[in-house]
Amino acid sequence: MALRTARLNLRVLQVAYDIVYVLALLLGSPFVLIMLIASRRWRAGLFQRFGFCPERRGTGPAVWIHGVSVGEVLAAKELVALIGRELPGTEVVISTTTGAAQEAAQRAYPGCLVFYYPLDFSFATHRVPEGLASHAEWRHHT
Repeated sequence: MALRTARLNLRVLQVAYDIVYVLALLLGSPFVLIMLIASRRWRAGLFQRFGFCPERRGTGPAVWIHGVSVGEVLAAKELVALIGRELPGTEVVISTTTGAAQEAAQRAYPGCLVFYYPLDFSFATHRVPEGLASHAEWRHHT
């Protein structure tokens, strides 16, 4: 019973958060629309930010590493190398938040799937792990 109540409370909080997020987006929509039209940076990875991420190449185990900034992306290099050595056959997928981090990840990890982390809409954040079917997740925060 307690678990059911906790799940219901979590779902109510997710819906409330989504509503607040949509309202903030609507209030800021004129600014967001202008920025989307005027700035290539704002358009970069737009579909990925709504949870439409590229498909993984393999079906085996995967480790998902998220780095917000260029520094965090580059700090994960040793971990990616370790995974390659110790867990052969494990695919590494990398998500980033900024355009600069995206470019750094693509340069640093040419054999890895690299994508933009989604916005905080529950439908987007739930879609990504399902699409990646990752077996483990590690988030690097500095």
